[in-house]
Amino acid sequence: MKASVLRSACAFNEVVPRGDVWLFDPSDLATKVVKEVVSAVGLKPNFSIKAGNVANAGAYIDTDKLSRTIVYSETWLRENIEGSKDSYWKAIALVSHECAHHFNSDTLEILKPGSLRNFGATPGDNQKKELAADEFAGFVIGRMGGSVQNAQSLFLTLSEEGSSSHPGRAARVEAATIGWGRGRPHGHPSPVHPQDAGSCKSGAVGPEFVAGGQQCRQFQICEPEQARVVGCKENGKWVFQR
Repeated sequence: MKASVLRSACAFNEVVPRGDVWLFDPSDLATKVVKEVVSAVGLKPNFSIKAGNVANAGAYIDTDKLSRTIVYSETWLRENIEGSKDSYWKAIALVSHECAHHFNSDTLEILKPGSLRNFGATPGDNQKKELAADEFAGFVIGRMGGSVQNAQSLFLTLSEEGSSSHPGRAARVEAATIGWGRGRPHGHPSPVHPQDAGSCKSGAVGPEFVAGGQQCRQFQICEPEQARVVGCKENGKWVFQR
């Protein structure tokens, strides 16, 4: 247990702790939740996990070590993950949102001269980064088998108006819904109509999108069974995220 100098590069509800943030080793539950989130999109964490005296969860920079950390409240996590089905998916969405800020290197922006309280040079930059993290959260829930309602539930609790750094509710719900739609086909292959069974063509479908800092897109595959999967570029090649 120790107090650490942390700067918030993203606080989901814009509430940052005052004074020292006391850090504790993560619980097995927290480690499991983060592993499920990053495994759902085929990525490896580029951050550490610590419990701490925060409201829920946030993406932070340790200004002493210049390292990325997700700090979460153990009380909040247990109440939500072990609570109702609705609260479970809200927790998954929030943790995924914070993971996205680290994957997209948003958290490093705060170390640049002229950055705002959260990150980025302008309020517009901040809002775009928030929406990208919301879309990633929806994507993760889709990949984990959650419904579109599960993907939207956390964002429906937000302020309708938003703020200079965080967009309003409607935009954030839309971003999460779009992410869910892009993530869902991987874990839930589209059913094949009997008339189409013999006309399957393998290849890329739909536009490219960014997930976890990687350029990705959906692919139609026909063997051994017809399904849609997500592929992301690695060293110039498309790699299926199975």
